[in-house]
Amino acid sequence: MPPQPAPAPPPVPEPVAPAPAPPPAPAPAPPAPTPPPPAPEEPTAPPATSPAGGAEEELPGAGGEDAPDADEQDADAQDPAGETGEDRPGADAGD
Repeated sequence: MPPQPAPAPPPVPEPVAPAPAPPPAPAPAPPAPTPPPPAPEEPTAPPATSPAGGAEEELPGAGGEDAPDADEQDADAQDPAGETGEDRPGADAGD
């Protein structure tokens, strides 16, 4: 019986190339230049009244002379003449 040839070595797997690296991220584009603000055609006047404290107006009920404050109304109810308690009945009752 003739000698048998040595068994063939197991096949060597072909080396698998590593996955290609992702392409480098593109450089960020420079920001677009901001256009200058449009020039006003003609200057506009600010509004006459502004809700954020513009021109002050006397509004009824807002503490002006047209509407007395609540504490003034109470004082007037107790002392309609606008004087102190000197002339009130009973103020001198202790004499």
